[in-house]
Amino acid sequence: MRKIGAVLIVLAMTISLLSNYLPKEFPAQPIVLLAFGYFLLGIYVLIKSK
Repeated sequence: MRKIGAVLIVLAMTISLLSNYLPKEFPAQPIVLLAFGYFLLGIYVLIKSK
């Protein structure tokens, strides 16, 4: 379970970094919110796996 949490956090950080390189016309807010959700889910999984 801890590996899943770590993967979700890394995925969230990767998505948020890649969203900086999107074209200006592309709406980045849904992607950032998705990354934030993955980050929160990853933290939740890490806490519950203890």
